[in-house]
Amino acid sequence: MSKKIVSISYLNGSAEFIEVEGSLSGGYTLSPSYAYTGESLQAACARADEIYLNTLFPTAQYEWEIFPKVQERYLHSLITSSIQRKSPSARVSARFQYIHDVVKDGNASSLVAYQSIEKNDIESVFDLLSKFRQKVKYIYTLPAALAGAVLQSEKPAGNFLLFWVREDVSIIAIVSADGLIKIARTLPYSLPDLEGPDAAHIAASNFSAEISREIMMTVNYFKQKFRESAPADMYLLGDARLQTIIKDFPIKNLEGSISYSLSGSFSEGITTEKFNENAHLLGNLWANESFNFLPLQETQERKASSVLTAALVGLLLLIGLAGFWTLNISEPKSNLDLVDRMRELQFDIRELETSIAGLKPIEGRIKYYQSAFLDKKPEFITFLQQIAAVVPAEMVFDNFTMTPEESAWNCVITGKIKGRDWQERLDTLREFGRALYAFANIDIQNVSHSLGQAGMDASTISFQLSLQFIPGEENK
Repeated sequence: MSKKIVSISYLNGSAEFIEVEGSLSGGYTLSPSYAYTGESLQAACARADEIYLNTLFPTAQYEWEIFPKVQERYLHSLITSSIQRKSPSARVSARFQYIHDVVKDGNASSLVAYQSIEKNDIESVFDLLSKFRQKVKYIYTLPAALAGAVLQSEKPAGNFLLFWVREDVSIIAIVSADGLIKIARTLPYSLPDLEGPDAAHIAASNFSAEISREIMMTVNYFKQKFRESAPADMYLLGDARLQTIIKDFPIKNLEGSISYSLSGSFSEGITTEKFNENAHLLGNLWANESFNFLPLQETQERKASSVLTAALVGLLLLIGLAGFWTLNISEPKSNLDLVDRMRELQFDIRELETSIAGLKPIEGRIKYYQSAFLDKKPEFITFLQQIAAVVPAEMVFDNFTMTPEESAWNCVITGKIKGRDWQERLDTLREFGRALYAFANIDIQNVSHSLGQAGMDASTISFQLSLQFIPGEENK
């Protein structure tokens, strides 16, 4: 069974969209185009099974950063703490993808690519489709969607540069062969008006010069930050007139080759012309799902709702089967048969009542999980999550106490550290201390250990840490 998808891109206060029908085999077929009006968009969303969207989030950030090596499920806490240090007052949502291990300061660490957006930006876009919010499946940044389109079509072997222009918006992005954005910039440039030979010549020349400067600045910054060579492939997309301008006024000092369209592999139901015309819309179909900014709370609520719906459907089926069985009871042959069947029905009714009573708490559990895990958590839960994310496997806590004060929580941790020798055990304690120091809301007051008293031949060392946890970090 196919599904109907509406893919939307919000640009400068207006929406462009396209309707796509996805088949079970994974292919896509485009529906006839409609005028970009509010009414046609509402009608398309009403027809859709799923909605994908992207936009230019003003607060979007794209970073590659090295973090202490922890289990992947704990990386989110480290990332949000890093973002919080840079923007203490911002409510930020982050999405990430682990890349590979690196060695930093002699220790194994994790290289992570992440994107972050202020929650207010996400909520404002989500509110635009509030009537159809249950159908929204993916929310991406526009550069992420464009990267997905290039990756699907061309499958580049290495880093590539993407320049996309539409009306009065231009985007420059450098993307890895895996589709991970390394740099993304939004520029206020639009294609010049080419009316009149002299004016058109000057406008095209100036536009090419400005774009050349911005591209070279971006490439130079990329080479300095990532210590890599310039991208070998460049894709200039978004408007067919771009090719005419750049061919007449070439980009200077360009190190890579230029392509003015995507002509690789598409779905069988999408032509090359349609793909290039709608790359910013069709890219939603192949964008990296790790960077889907659909609010996490929305995802959890949908899961809880689906569990409750499945339980209620099961209950209705059970009641329906009981009713069907009852209707098919043959006419009793005697009063004794009638009494026996009545007792059987009473027994069945009691079983159904028991089943209903067993399913009833599900609604209460949903409310409990909502308040305990989805709504705002107590501040100290954040602290415990941070500690759990960085505690080494060689370290065992003997005692953990937290005492609330007027503006902070005082914490004392005592425990033991195992290791092959005293130096390894001491390095473990130092690594744990550095990881704690990296958190903006944790202040290390005092550290002590038993190495001097126990001697260097002991199998373990004892330690005590005095910390101060300062509440105020936003829940992510």
